[in-house]
Amino acid sequence: MKSRQNVNGKTPEVTESALREALRKAEEEKIKSDAIIAAIGDGISIQDTDYRILYQNEVHKKLVGAHPGEYCYEAYERRGSVCEGCPVALSYLDGRVHTVERTAPTEQGMIYVEITSSPLRDSTGNIIAGIEVARDITARKNMEKDRNDLVRDLQGLIATVGQSQKEWRDTFDSIQDPIYITDAEYRIVKANKAFSVFSGMDFPEILGRKCHEVLHNDTVPYHRCPHQSLQETGEPADIEITSPDGKLSLIVSHFPYYGLEGEFSGSICIVRDVTVDREKEMRFIMSERLASLGQMAASIAHEINNPLAAILGCAEGLMNRVKQDRYDPELFKKYLNIVMEEVDRCKKITTGMLFFVRKSVAEKKTCDLHAILNQTLEIIALQGRLNQVEVRKQYGAEACSAFGSEGELRQVFLSLLTNALDAMNDKGVLTIRTGKEGGVLTITISDSGAGIPKENLNRIFEPFFTTKSDQGGTGLGLSITRKILTNHGGDITVSSEQGNGATFTITLPPA
Repeated sequence: MKSRQNVNGKTPEVTESALREALRKAEEEKIKSDAIIAAIGDGISIQDTDYRILYQNEVHKKLVGAHPGEYCYEAYERRGSVCEGCPVALSYLDGRVHTVERTAPTEQGMIYVEITSSPLRDSTGNIIAGIEVARDITARKNMEKDRNDLVRDLQGLIATVGQSQKEWRDTFDSIQDPIYITDAEYRIVKANKAFSVFSGMDFPEILGRKCHEVLHNDTVPYHRCPHQSLQETGEPADIEITSPDGKLSLIVSHFPYYGLEGEFSGSICIVRDVTVDREKEMRFIMSERLASLGQMAASIAHEINNPLAAILGCAEGLMNRVKQDRYDPELFKKYLNIVMEEVDRCKKITTGMLFFVRKSVAEKKTCDLHAILNQTLEIIALQGRLNQVEVRKQYGAEACSAFGSEGELRQVFLSLLTNALDAMNDKGVLTIRTGKEGGVLTITISDSGAGIPKENLNRIFEPFFTTKSDQGGTGLGLSITRKILTNHGGDITVSSEQGNGATFTITLPPA
């Protein structure tokens, strides 16, 4: 008896089996997607273009309650129409991502929520829904409020210190963050117990010493110390420093305080340990650095294969002569020299690649920027990208040294130089200038490419903005570059005219 077949020539058992397998895979993908959404930790909801709620994850339901099928403005804000400044409405209008902050009443009280919206498109590019990501920032808001309240309390306590010395001292010492107070001449006049523990010195040892002696083990103020600007601007300011032992990353917040006559009397300084935060940032920077390394690997692999082929040829030639008992000292010497040269070439290539993956958290020192630029150019040259490029190095006569992380600064130069080569399609003129203007170091990198469109100039440093998505671009390179330079007390700007290339200008404080 022949088995039954359907119109496609397949038996029903085969078709049903394939269908069951497809359903099983679809269910697995759904489970994975649900797990990913659950792991994000933020509230996620989806509204259609009529603002009707289509989906809420569990986190979102805990924030504002479950409201499937309801209109978002009724469910969340108790309104009869779309809210003013609604981020989803803005995303529908311009197709972009928008972020706002909102407050929402809950059973536990008022909460602060940061809402980020983005459009959801179908395969043809049409917007069919809006996605909202809601993050509870109540704790952050409360911390900011607590810190501002703390500063106000401290300013009030300083003004009345003669009348309430003990009460103020008890309050001051109960604060867990290290705090010290300086007069206008940098001398420490007050410090809490937490600062004594942090500095490893009792208060009598600290009193009267200048803050840079205690924090930086130096006889002169830190070159970017906010205390210098407080007298002029009166605006609170933060500075990030490394502890004298190099193990901790610290942010010191400076707030001015004034005497009874309104004169500037000194600074209130709060020290916060941000080592863990900086380590997280470094992991992010390292991931981008590894992505750049992956792009380099393909072209460098070819460069390594060439010396390996030469080494193999020499080895085979020497082996054949050994088998034939034909020993020619000069020939052996020539072959072995070739082998040594090619091994050295491979070593330079791999050593250069290691420069870009070596971890450098808190490893700050005086760095020769000319040497770092030259090393970066050597690595790029190993990829063969400079064969049709004229590199013009116009280095200033003065030493160009900055205090910072050599690995991070090398990553900055690699990102900018490869972007310049991409803009020129590896053909043209690459100009690198260094100098010193207004007391700061300047490094400019210019290309002869097509330039940057005017509408993109203000966006190129935004995270995830890229014009090279089809080439695997992540849009993080320039964003990370600016973050690294900011952490080094520097900055980066760009100028460009369509058709006349682009120029990136880096400024850094000298070492």
